[in-house]
Amino acid sequence: MSDHSTLSASIIAAFTGGAMGWFAFSSGGSGAPEEMQRSMSANSRHVTGFEASSEFEQQQMWLARNDQITSADGLEELLETATAQQAIVLAERFGGTYPEILLTFLESRDRSQLDQFTAVASVLFTAWGKADLVRAETAAESFTTRSMKSAALVPLLNQAFATDWDTGAGFLRRQIHNWWLSGIPDAFREDPVKALDLIDSLPPSGYQDRASKAMLQVLAEQDPAAAIERIRTSLNPKFWDYGPVAKIWVEQDPAGVKAYIKALGPGSAFLAMVPKVAEALASHGFDDALEWFNECTAVEPDLENQRNYLLSKMLAPDSIQNDAAADALVNDFSDDPKLRSAAISAVTRTWIEEDPVAAMHWAGNLESEDERGEAIVATLGHWLEYDGGSAVDWLRSLPQGSARKAVVAAIGNKQFPEGVDKAALLIELGDTQEAEP
Repeated sequence: MSDHSTLSASIIAAFTGGAMGWFAFSSGGSGAPEEMQRSMSANSRHVTGFEASSEFEQQQMWLARNDQITSADGLEELLETATAQQAIVLAERFGGTYPEILLTFLESRDRSQLDQFTAVASVLFTAWGKADLVRAETAAESFTTRSMKSAALVPLLNQAFATDWDTGAGFLRRQIHNWWLSGIPDAFREDPVKALDLIDSLPPSGYQDRASKAMLQVLAEQDPAAAIERIRTSLNPKFWDYGPVAKIWVEQDPAGVKAYIKALGPGSAFLAMVPKVAEALASHGFDDALEWFNECTAVEPDLENQRNYLLSKMLAPDSIQNDAAADALVNDFSDDPKLRSAAISAVTRTWIEEDPVAAMHWAGNLESEDERGEAIVATLGHWLEYDGGSAVDWLRSLPQGSARKAVVAAIGNKQFPEGVDKAALLIELGDTQEAEP
């Protein structure tokens, strides 16, 4: 069966009940047509039931015309009435032979339709890049919308590295300042150390930041100690986040990461890594993680400064559904004031993203006056960070009374969203004391 006959069979299925197949195709990359065919084969049984329908007959006629195209004129004629799905088939078949015609078709789409045709651009530039990478790159730069330019550049970046490393590196250096550039070439995943060396040699850019972080995680999956060493020796502060790599290493070999940190000894890397590893260890057992953190604190006393924040992160549950769940977590630490305080912060940090009003209600009803004030401050602080506008609206909705006074008194030193006049808001809420800047 010829290539376009195979696609013809696929498109019949797609037009007769295979919507999910089109989704798989549009997001699949260079191997998508074969993937679409497999996905559609399960739907081919529906074709018989549509044989008498006008829609099926129309698709049969369109496929027949597709099979008969032998010239640019024929392609242009077929594109005049092509849907986005039909254009994908044509882009895969003719992207290497008549790319300019398909490019003109894409450029003539109304801006309101562009989202429907990004998959067409991806398939077109996959085929075009294989046939003529230089011309394809020039053409991709002509797009003025982010979605189209990104859909064109991603397959070209991959194709450039598939050609050879020098070609890929040259493409990346030319496009590095293009904010629409995204994606990680397959060649990077095959050799993350070589990829990171190349990325580090590039001028600072958004792509460099994203690619470095992505490749550090790829390297961590293969060699976590090497990934940590990359972070330790990096001169760019943007890459000094041990969290993602620590999490991967803890999942792979918790004893190994502990031994590595012990060998480091006191210092900046020790201070930076211990809290991240302790947080990752807590997901496997809080008590063991806390015991290890205490051991590390004995080696490096400055870690004590991070204890309260770290404990709130270590204790943070996946979700909080109601007061009973919040009380249960906090009451587990009734005998340890520091842990109980951290648990309160953990509850409010988690709950504020799910139901901030319920979290504030819970904080305002704690029995201890000290804990109540602390919880209100922590909850409102998290809320202002997470969704400042909603937090301010909620403050304004509070009725006059002791609850409102308690909340207002607790927010004097909190950072408010940009554009909110904090002093004026406090006066509006009934607090005539001078607000702190």
